[in-house]
Amino acid sequence: MALGACSDDSKKTKDAPDVISDVTDDKDGKDAGDDADATEPLDPYERTPAQPGVSEDGAADVEASLQAGEARVGRITGEQTDFTGVWAQCRAGDFKLYNSKIVVCVQAETTNRFEFYTGGMIVDARRVDGPREDVLGQVLPLLALGTTNTSKVEVVRDGSDGGAAVVRATATDVGIAHIYGLLGQHLGASLKVNVVTEYRLEPDSDTVEIVSWYQHPGTGKRSFPAGDWFGYGDRAKLFVAEKGEEPPTGEFSWLASLAPERSYGWVADAGTQAKGLALGAVDIPWVGAHGTTMKLDPGQEKPLRRWFVVGDGTLADIRERAAELRGEEIAGDRRTIHIETEAGEPLVGHWVRVFEGETPVGLGQTDASGDVIFRLEDGDYNFKIDSFAAGTAFERPLSISGADASLTVETPGSLRLDISEAGSAKKPTSRVVISGGSGWAGVALHGELDLQLAPGTYQVSVSRGPEFDAESFSVEIVAGEEVQKSAEISRAFDTDGWLSGDFHQHMEGSIDSTVRVDDRLLENASVGVEIVVSTDHEVITDLAPLVSKYGLEDDLRTFKGVEASPIDTHVCMYPMDQDVTQRGNGSIPLAELDDEGNEVRRLIPGVVEIARTLPSDPVLQLNHARNSSSGMLNQVGFDPELGPEAVDDARFTTDFDVIEVVNRYDDTCQLLADWSGLLNYGVRLTGVGNSDTHDLSGESGLPRNFLRIEKEPKDVTRDDLRTAMRSGRVTVGSHAFIDFSDGKLPGDLLEVNAGEPVDFGVRVQTPAWAQSNHLFAIVNGEVVEVMQRGQGATEHLDFAETVSLTFSEDSWVVFFSYGGSPSGPVHSGKPVIAFTNPVFVDTDGNGVFDAPGLRALELSAIAPLCD
Repeated sequence: MALGACSDDSKKTKDAPDVISDVTDDKDGKDAGDDADATEPLDPYERTPAQPGVSEDGAADVEASLQAGEARVGRITGEQTDFTGVWAQCRAGDFKLYNSKIVVCVQAETTNRFEFYTGGMIVDARRVDGPREDVLGQVLPLLALGTTNTSKVEVVRDGSDGGAAVVRATATDVGIAHIYGLLGQHLGASLKVNVVTEYRLEPDSDTVEIVSWYQHPGTGKRSFPAGDWFGYGDRAKLFVAEKGEEPPTGEFSWLASLAPERSYGWVADAGTQAKGLALGAVDIPWVGAHGTTMKLDPGQEKPLRRWFVVGDGTLADIRERAAELRGEEIAGDRRTIHIETEAGEPLVGHWVRVFEGETPVGLGQTDASGDVIFRLEDGDYNFKIDSFAAGTAFERPLSISGADASLTVETPGSLRLDISEAGSAKKPTSRVVISGGSGWAGVALHGELDLQLAPGTYQVSVSRGPEFDAESFSVEIVAGEEVQKSAEISRAFDTDGWLSGDFHQHMEGSIDSTVRVDDRLLENASVGVEIVVSTDHEVITDLAPLVSKYGLEDDLRTFKGVEASPIDTHVCMYPMDQDVTQRGNGSIPLAELDDEGNEVRRLIPGVVEIARTLPSDPVLQLNHARNSSSGMLNQVGFDPELGPEAVDDARFTTDFDVIEVVNRYDDTCQLLADWSGLLNYGVRLTGVGNSDTHDLSGESGLPRNFLRIEKEPKDVTRDDLRTAMRSGRVTVGSHAFIDFSDGKLPGDLLEVNAGEPVDFGVRVQTPAWAQSNHLFAIVNGEVVEVMQRGQGATEHLDFAETVSLTFSEDSWVVFFSYGGSPSGPVHSGKPVIAFTNPVFVDTDGNGVFDAPGLRALELSAIAPLCD
């Protein structure tokens, strides 16, 4: 059965009969033509005839390797899916479509992708002889700005007859779940169109032919762009025919994604041009590939064909397959370009871009031999080659004539660092920042770093978060030579009995972050964060396997979490259980389909209600509540002096355990007031500070939380985490650490007589590269003491004060400190901040804290921090 390319342009989008009553016509639900010969040519725009005797689940055994001339598809019944890694979405129950060259996973009716309601899409793909770690996002039908709601996925032909293997998805159109859950609105009305999509794989092919039929069963006309959402993924680079790496906005015939040893392609039907809808501007690694504008009269059905190519790891392969599939001539030949240094060493793992004039024509990464393959004609080209650390890209002209060619770049030098902790045998994982040239920042795992650097003079800083002083020195890097340096970093102050944690940060699981999970974990380790919680938007990410991979078991503990993030309120939940069979790996969906297929949005109060029933009993954290778009308190117009009863808004709830007081630093003063008002009213929330970092800036753990947990990180349990957070045994620090020197702890309840003085021993400590200058005592939302850093302060001890306070009623007490942004060896644009959670005071002898009640707040003394 030939399902391959059709070079006849007249077949590019063929009308089906005007009236379609059903997509099947026999009692078993199989297509007409059941007895079709597997080798008989088939019009690719017609539905595939069913293979006699084939189950809807397809081949019973999809574990066996296939030989040339074979193709198979069947439902995966075991836990092994042929794919690994954070982007692997395939699971038991999905369909494995494969031959001797490629393996492709088509999801069944349900999905674990949080962005969509249902499956019926390609989620993973690889070459049989290629890496198992998946980097593909997804390929699924696009209708206007929506996609498909798949009701059935079934095998039409399992390939056992020697022909193609075909799996079919039956669906209607629907919006994208993430968009509706995020915004609470549809991007266009439902089209009410039926969609049937076949994924076809021939023996010995590296290409899946995708054909969809769009049927309009209603009245009136329908006109909409049709094609695919091509999710190239955060680990891949996009390349569009004749346009390069910029997301497409005009026409194109094919596009590709490339990662080391992997390449994928989306190819428009023969004789057609696709149009691009790019989401890269908002960091979403998808391209909406509009293959055609579908125009349907009532009762009419039309097909659309396109191809998904699983390449050999080169852009040349995608380019060649696109031309072959579209029946087009392609100029030039494959050329191997060898790139080495002037010392004769191969340039390994560097991205190379090729331009003909201003037009990008090639993209690839050098292999272990320093080779990279492009499809080029004879002629003159300009090559741009990624440089060594702290260097600028190499630009090299090259005239191609004949077979292969070579290029030479300057020889790098290298820096070998050996980092230790003063007075200890420890080799701490540390952060290294190199200033000079184009700069570089990264991680010295277990105190060791071996880095190729462009020749030049640099300033090197070694640090490990606020608990350590930094070491800084200059180096001269000479081409071909290695500089070995030992660095010793000293602990600035002890935090015995406290563990630092960051409970809001993002990585590649989040749709708006491209940071790899490995890099995020290592960044946390390098700045001394000891409790690391993954809080990706709408998806639960597990970092635990990486702790073992990098030998960090003694340094930190990870917990799984998630950030529920409709546009008007963001809430983190941790710990969470991961279930890779569910949408978002077990997160609480923001939007679902009801029994009639209508989209239903869940507001945060509904999310919270469900979260309170989860077996993991997650801590619920209200995030950046004064953010202009995604802050609950800002959205509902909360007034901390009037309290929760003054709010009448369906989006509002106070059923949280934790509130971020420091996230967006400019909002800190307002959030301190909000927190004060809630405490006065009787809503007892633990105040925290989190980085909310989305990139690799070294700001994991800035700010951070210090939890009173007297254990080693590896021994911390979920109960320990929940107890510390809910009891308020937490202080918060941005470049600083605040605690009580007299044994008191945040969350304590002190029983005192009204009017009786109570002494608080308050201590604020900073590393040598940071300094706190102001300390405030806050009682019931009023600053009652203001202290300045005095002559008794030392390099690491900014405040060691005994603050005596008296109380006339049950009260809460918070100590808050701040200073300017560090400008020494550890640069930061964020100020020094430290604060305790409340100590509660019982003055009436009933053994409990009675909230003092709403009142006017007086926090203006702290306002200069936020000016």
